Amino acid sequence: HGILSGKAAEKLQQSRISEVVVTDTLPIVAESRFNKLTILPIAPLIADAVREVFREGSVTSLFDERQPSLF
Repeated sequence: HGILSGKAAEKLQQSRISEVVVTDTLPIVAESRFNKLTILPIAPLIADAVREVFREGSVTSLFDERQPSLF
């Protein structure tokens, strides 16, 4: 999750970084949002992890399946 305190958002926006990716585990106020910021929802991953635990499956397998889609 992103903790964009102080001038973090401004500095990141002005930097050479092309994209900043964070999860929605913490709210990001409007003043801290900027063009290069991408916020990904974490709820689907948590739901899948809980499902795997209750089905006695593999939580690790979730990362193997999702990794290619992140890039």
